[in-house]
Amino acid sequence: MKVWRRTETGEAPRPYGKARRTRRGRDITKINEPRPLRSRGRKGVGCNIARTRENSILIGGLAAILLVGSDDVRYLKLSARADGSFVVSHSRNNLSKVYNAHSGATEAPALPMPRYHHIHLNSVDPDRSLDWYQKYWPAGARTTVAGFPAYRGGNDLYLLYTKVARRAPGGFDRKLHRSVPQSAFWTFGSGVVDTAGLVERLSGIDPKRFEFLPVYTSPDDKKGVIRSALAPQGDELLTVTQLRERAAREKNAPPAQRPGSQDFGYLVDPDGMLVEFNSARQDHFWSHNHFWHERPLCAANWYVDHLGMQLPPARDPLTGAMQPHDRWTPCDVPVGEVGYPSFMPQGQLRIPIGNVRFGNGTWAWYTRQCRDGRCGPGNDKPLARSRGQVVDHVALTFPDLDPVITHLTAANVPIVSGPYPFGDTRAILIEDLDGLALELIEVK
Repeated sequence: MKVWRRTETGEAPRPYGKARRTRRGRDITKINEPRPLRSRGRKGVGCNIARTRENSILIGGLAAILLVGSDDVRYLKLSARADGSFVVSHSRNNLSKVYNAHSGATEAPALPMPRYHHIHLNSVDPDRSLDWYQKYWPAGARTTVAGFPAYRGGNDLYLLYTKVARRAPGGFDRKLHRSVPQSAFWTFGSGVVDTAGLVERLSGIDPKRFEFLPVYTSPDDKKGVIRSALAPQGDELLTVTQLRERAAREKNAPPAQRPGSQDFGYLVDPDGMLVEFNSARQDHFWSHNHFWHERPLCAANWYVDHLGMQLPPARDPLTGAMQPHDRWTPCDVPVGEVGYPSFMPQGQLRIPIGNVRFGNGTWAWYTRQCRDGRCGPGNDKPLARSRGQVVDHVALTFPDLDPVITHLTAANVPIVSGPYPFGDTRAILIEDLDGLALELIEVK
């Protein structure tokens, strides 16, 4: 066996001479033995440490501390921390050392959850757009952010504007019922307590300026309703099969009233961004965002892996307790049946749906809608990159960009631009799996 001698230079201890057994157990300095090390002393924690390459340094440190003072393991204490690091201490000679978590290759610490900061739009006339939002959401106010004209609606989200000479592509086309070309960005959403009151108020201001999109209630509906709660199915989101089953059940005895309070509808702002309003318990200028992705569950995994977001917890079917959600495996799953109500006459593909949480809200992804000929011949196209479109990018904030940049570089996620100045701080620009541009801003 080998024992370790202490060095005066701080380098790793080196073996010499013959090993010996202590009175209470096997010599802890033999790091190449296949059996695990067990600390059995009264002061120890009684844990097993696997004989791996990663633990060689830890075990060498145990030996070094042991041999500096007493050779009795009764005085050793090994304390594990939540971040995976260990503290090895010797109560008799007052020595201690911290060993950081190690897993073969150096791993960056987990990123903090970001916060949603703004949506950046390209606009021919920012003043006109700001006036539209001032009427849409009177509780908000115009402002300036990092030199850009902006609108803040009363909570954390801003709309920022860059003035452009010509109307940017990617605006919502009322005749085609979709944005052209379609990027991964779908809609910006507000939470509204009185959805009927919102419709009445905006229609009274200017019915042309605030023209609501029709919400179609079934494959046979050619006219639509102004908001989803007026649909025959009330506030339910149903697939075509479910609609038919419900119609068969209620053929002879339709209910007098539908349960629930879900209600939603759509507007198009002056630049062509789709704006959704949804029923809520409190009024919020921004309450949600919806996106399109080729593989929504894979997109959710990507945002968790690379931007510090979290999958919503799942309920344990046996205990009813909420548990952390594992990564979606597999994440590439079949697309489900079309459903209604929808702003698309052909219905919306809502299965699968990927969700993530971050510091001040949630995002949701649905599958790309133009597939299998649903948008007409020649329109089954991949999602377009968002840069240069009406919605150019969305922005998140982190308290420190350095670990974010380190992580993205190690994960081979390209940094499209930056770091560059953003007001009195800095930012970088990346793209997600489907070309949605993401600005990451440092906010101390």
